[in-house]
Amino acid sequence: MNEVLRVAMAERGETVGVLVRDSKDASGGTLRFTPDRWRAFVTATKGR
Repeated sequence: MNEVLRVAMAERGETVGVLVRDSKDASGGTLRFTPDRWRAFVTATKGR
């Protein structure tokens, strides 16, 4: 399996959060999670 996500912290103005995108599709969209939502996502998917 060759699935890779790029994850970055955004800390400017109202853009605070976690940005996620497909590293193989740089022109594709970016998802933005609030820090709380990101923690919930990671907790729910850990170990899968």
